[in-house]
Amino acid sequence: MDNAALNARHTMQSELEVIQRLAWRQGLGNGVEGWEHDVQAYFQHAPYLKTLALLGPDGEFEDIRASSEQYRLRLVQEVNALRLQETLPRDWSGTASFTVPNRPSHLLLVTPLGNLDAGQLIAEVDLAELLGQQLKVQLNQFRLTAGGDSSFLILEQPGRAIYDSFLRPLPHLGRRHVGLPGGSGLTLDVHMNSVSGMLHAGIMPAGFAIAGLTLSYLLALSLALVRLLLLRSHEVLAARQHLEAQYDLEQRFRSLYLYNPDGVFSIDREGRVVTANEACSHITGRSNDEVLGNHFSTLLQPQDIGRMQALHASTLIGHPDQVELQIAHTDGHMKILDLTTMPIIVGGVTKGVFCIAKDITQQSEQEAQLAYLARHDLLTTLPNHATFDERLNKEFEQAKRMGSLLIVMHLNLDGFKTINDGLGYHIGNQLLVLVAGRLLEVVGQDNTLARLTGDEFALLFISLDDRQAGLDMAQRLLDTLSAPFQIEGTPVQISASIGIACNCASAKHAYKLMQRAGLAMSDAKQQGRNTWQWYQGEEQQITKASVLLRHDLHTALQEEQFELHYQPIVEAMSGRIHSFEALIRWQHPEKGMISPDVFIPLAEQTGQIISLGRWIMYRVCQDAAIMHATSHRALPVAVNISSLQFRRAGFLEDVQHALTASGLPAKFLELEVTESVLLDGAEQAIELVNKLKAMGINVALDDFGTGFSSLSYLRDLPINKVKLDRAFIKDITTDLRNAAIVQGIITMSHQLDLVVVAEGIEERDQQQDLVRRHCDFLQGFLFAKPMPLSTVMELPDHLLPTLELD
Repeated sequence: MDNAALNARHTMQSELEVIQRLAWRQGLGNGVEGWEHDVQAYFQHAPYLKTLALLGPDGEFEDIRASSEQYRLRLVQEVNALRLQETLPRDWSGTASFTVPNRPSHLLLVTPLGNLDAGQLIAEVDLAELLGQQLKVQLNQFRLTAGGDSSFLILEQPGRAIYDSFLRPLPHLGRRHVGLPGGSGLTLDVHMNSVSGMLHAGIMPAGFAIAGLTLSYLLALSLALVRLLLLRSHEVLAARQHLEAQYDLEQRFRSLYLYNPDGVFSIDREGRVVTANEACSHITGRSNDEVLGNHFSTLLQPQDIGRMQALHASTLIGHPDQVELQIAHTDGHMKILDLTTMPIIVGGVTKGVFCIAKDITQQSEQEAQLAYLARHDLLTTLPNHATFDERLNKEFEQAKRMGSLLIVMHLNLDGFKTINDGLGYHIGNQLLVLVAGRLLEVVGQDNTLARLTGDEFALLFISLDDRQAGLDMAQRLLDTLSAPFQIEGTPVQISASIGIACNCASAKHAYKLMQRAGLAMSDAKQQGRNTWQWYQGEEQQITKASVLLRHDLHTALQEEQFELHYQPIVEAMSGRIHSFEALIRWQHPEKGMISPDVFIPLAEQTGQIISLGRWIMYRVCQDAAIMHATSHRALPVAVNISSLQFRRAGFLEDVQHALTASGLPAKFLELEVTESVLLDGAEQAIELVNKLKAMGINVALDDFGTGFSSLSYLRDLPINKVKLDRAFIKDITTDLRNAAIVQGIITMSHQLDLVVVAEGIEERDQQQDLVRRHCDFLQGFLFAKPMPLSTVMELPDHLLPTLELD
C-alpha cells in the first residue's frame, strides 16, 4: 500500500511537470507552430489527456483542443463554473488541480503562463487512466481501490472506473490518505478479493449431478477452502491492525522526540552519540552532523567529563540518574544543563543510554542573582548586614581557635543627613557609592567592608598584625575620605567617625565586638567627629570611672540629682496619646546634663544600676499614681529594666513594693526589657515574665531586631508588645531593606497577637510610611520630646492632627 501511495504521488508529480513545461514554453512565445507540435505530441503520448486549452488574461478561450467535441463543450462549462480569475490569487505561480463535478475520476490542471496577467494553460486528465498503470490493483487475493475527493474509483483495468455504488462489500484491510501534488487528494483501500471464484468451484454442470458423492466431496472441499480463506482474511486483518497500532505508537514517540523542547539524544555503550533531536542543536550551537558519532566528552567541560562517565556507567547497569553539567555553546556562552539519563533496554539487553538535557541556564542565573541580592546592598553592591554578621561569627570562631587578632570598625559618615536634605537623595546615594569605592581601595581583598544601613559601614580586618596596625588603618580610612567628591559637577565634602574594637579576652561573643565598636563610634562623635576611637574595655573604664560613679551616683540619689522625664507614645494614625515611657536624666552639679548612654552602662558595670533601678521604679509608680488621680491622664507608663536588675533576687518584691507604696494599679505599669535580657536563660526569663503577668503587669520587648536569635523564642515569650529600634526607622523611607525588615516585624508581630511601637519618629514621612504598614503606636520627637511630669499634665489628648493618607 505504501508503494502504491508513493507511485501515485510520483505519477501525479511527473504529469504536473509536463504541464508546467508546456506552459513555460508557451509563456516564452512558443508560437503557433510550436504550440501545434506540443499539442500533438502531448495527445499522442497521453491517452488520459482529454482536453488542452489556452485561457487568455481576459478569461476568454484562445484555443481549445479536445479528444472529442463533447469534452470540448464540457471544458467551457467547467471553467466558467470555476471562475478561475476570482479563485486564484494574483501572485499565484504553481499548478492547481480541481475535481470535475459529476466526474470524480477527472481533474482540471491549471498552470499560469508566467503569471495571471498572461493567461493560463488548462488540461483535463482522467485520473483513473493516469494512475491505472501504476497502481497494482489485483494482488492475488487482495483488491486495491483508489478514491478521489468525492467518491471511490475501482481501478480494475486502466481507463475504467466503477463507482462505489457498484462495489460489493468485501473485508477491508487497510487505508492510506495520499495528498497529490497540486492540491487533490486520493484514498487508497485494500480489500479481500471476491470469493465468487472460489464459490464457482462448487458449481458443477447439471450433467454431473448423478455423481452425488463426487459433488458432495467437491462442495465440501469448496466450502472448506472458503472457510480457510475467510480465516486467513481475519488473520491478515488482525495483523494489519497490530501493525497500525505499532505504527501509531511509533509516530507518537517520534513526535515526542522531535518536538520536545528539551534536548533528547542517545549514546551507545561506548559513549558515542547515536541520535539527537533538533533541540540539541539549539543547546550546543552545533548541527547534528557535527555531533553524531562523536563521544559525549567532546561536548563537556573538562571538570564534568568524569562525572558523566560515571553517570553513563551507572545508567548502563540499570540506575537512572540526574545531574547538572556545563557545556560551551559555539557562541562562547556557557550553558547549564539538567541532565536525566535512562537505560535503553531492547529484548532484555541494555543497548545504550537515553539522555534528556534541559537548559536551566537562565533559571540558574536568576537563582544566583536572587542569592546575591539577598546578601548584598542594592545601592553599593557591598555585603549587607546579614552577610557581615555571618563572616564576623565565622572569623571570630577561627580567631579564637588560632589565637589571632580580629579587629572590627564601625564607620558612620558625619553630616550625611544634611547632604541628603540639602542636595537631594540622588546626590546622597551617589555619595554613598563613591564612599564605598574609596573605602574598598583601602580595605583590601582579605578583609570585609559592608554597608549596615543608611550612612553606616562595618569593617572586619583579619590580616592586621597588631592594635597599632588597626589605628593606622583607621587613619588611612579617614584620610581617603578627606578629599572632596565630585558629583554632577558639585564638590561634596564628607568626613567620618570610626569606632574600633578587637577580640580581647573578655569578648565571648562575636556580636559584642560590633556593640563595642558602636559605642566607640559614639565616643568619636562626641569628641568632635572626623576621628577614630578605640573601645578601651571594661577593666580600663571601671578603673577610670568606678570611683567617680560610686561616689557621684550615691550622691545623686541622696541629693535627687536625677530627674524623670516622660515621652508620649501615640496612636499611629490619630496622634492620640496612648501611654508614656519614663526616661532618666542626670543633672550633674558640675558637668551639667549627663546622657544616660554614658552613666547607665557604667552603672551596670559597677552594679550601682540595682539601687538606681529601684529608685526609678519607685518614682515612676509615684508619678503614674498622680497621673492616674487625674482621670484624663490615667495612662500606662513604661519603665526600662536592666539585665542585672531583672535577674536579681528580690526583683518581683521591689516591683510589688513600689506599686503598694504608690497605690498604682498594676495595669498602669509596663516593663521594657531588651532581647538579651530575655534570651540569656530563656526558661528563667519566661517564668519571671509569667509571674509579672499574673500580677497584672505587661512586659514589652525593647529595641527589637538589634539582638540575635530572638525569632526562635518570640512565640514562646509571654509579652504583649515589641518596640522597633530607631536604627530601622531612621531611613525607612529611603532604604528598601530597612523598610522590608520593618514590614516583616510588623506582620509577624500581628500574627503573634503583639502590638508594635516604632521609636525615633522625627519626620511626618516616617509616620505616613509606618501607618501604611499598619504599625500600632509611634514614639519620637515628631510628637514630643521627653518632658517633666508637670508638662505632661498640660498636654492635649492629641499631639498631631489625624493623619490623612493619600
